[in-house]
Amino acid sequence: MRRLLFCVLSLFFICQSAEAQEAAPKLVFTKKLYDFRETVQGKTVHHTFTFKNIGTAPLKIYKVDPSCVCALLKSPKEPIAPGESGEIEVAFETDEKIGFQTVYVVVFSNDSSQADRGANTSVLRIRGEILTMYRIRPPVLGMGRVTKGVPSKPRIVNVVAKGSRSFKILKLLKSSPYYDVKWEKKGEQFSISVTLKPDAPIGEVNVDLIFQTDLKRQPKFRIPVYATMGTIYETPPLILLDRGKPGQKVNVTVLRFDGLGLEVLGIDYDRTRFTMATKVLQPGKRVSLLMTVRKDAIPGPFSGHVTLRMANKDQPIIKIPALGMIYPNLEFEPKAVFIENAAKSGDNLAKIEIVGAKNGAKDILEAAVVNGPAKVTLKFNGPRCFLIVEATKDCAKGDFQKASIVVKTSVGGQKTIKIPFLSR
Repeated sequence: MRRLLFCVLSLFFICQSAEAQEAAPKLVFTKKLYDFRETVQGKTVHHTFTFKNIGTAPLKIYKVDPSCVCALLKSPKEPIAPGESGEIEVAFETDEKIGFQTVYVVVFSNDSSQADRGANTSVLRIRGEILTMYRIRPPVLGMGRVTKGVPSKPRIVNVVAKGSRSFKILKLLKSSPYYDVKWEKKGEQFSISVTLKPDAPIGEVNVDLIFQTDLKRQPKFRIPVYATMGTIYETPPLILLDRGKPGQKVNVTVLRFDGLGLEVLGIDYDRTRFTMATKVLQPGKRVSLLMTVRKDAIPGPFSGHVTLRMANKDQPIIKIPALGMIYPNLEFEPKAVFIENAAKSGDNLAKIEIVGAKNGAKDILEAAVVNGPAKVTLKFNGPRCFLIVEATKDCAKGDFQKASIVVKTSVGGQKTIKIPFLSR
């Protein structure tokens, strides 16, 4: 009897488990590809993809992700019940497209059987050819680099309607306040003149010029314009001194592109750390600034600007960021006296080498221990210099808490150096 009851219960749970496993959504699209064949640039291609949930559990559309920002989407927000249908609407904007195009739309759902592009994904496609009724030469206008304060040369774009159609430019729908745009008709074509104004901001100055015409099939056309407004002068973006030492030199070159005169009236900089000298490399065009770390420069990090005052009303000031680290001429190995145990009178506590003391006793004048039961002796071995530290009486580790070695030198920026005592 017990065996029969066990078999019945086992069969019941197996059936329940199989039924639970079978309950799942199933996403089926009527069509995954829409081919619009061809359209004219500027038209919007609309299409609605329909689908149905033929599964046994609610279908959820988590996200719809197009391959470009030109596809505007609408998709279901609520779950789709088994047996019910849904729609995904796509609007493909063609203003900036030309030629054969394919838009991919990736649909993320809770249907684990979908795997077009990774788990739980279905891929929809819209494709076709985008035509233009205009022949634009050049199709993209590159103005290149323009010097600020100097009027740019007009660049010309010629536009003609295909098929010898006659048309008129009615107005400029979109431009930029930094461009001067003019046009005139020459026979069957329009000649469009584009000039970047001298007061445009420094950096990239890009715009899509959009014109309205009387051509009914394509009443608008677009010309992308790219330009970079640069300064009259070229300098490095940053003066970086990552491991500066007293006496180290850095060359900074200032270039004037138009070669119409380069005169530095004055330079403002950190005079406590650097000296500055100028040298004309090419009269009116190129100047070199020689920046030298002073011998008495205080070691440590620094940041600021080198400011050039120029004899030019269009750009009277040039600021160049300057930052880095100035390392000392003299360094100590080890950098502290480490006290590990109690000491007896005469015990040797440390031997510290002074690195960078090239002139021996002329660089290191004297050394003494303050606030501690120890003494220090200077020893020179050729160009090498050492500090020998000894205990002057029996003492405990705690007797050195306030102690330090004070070293007097003749080296600029390091006239007095303190070396601490540390317990460990």
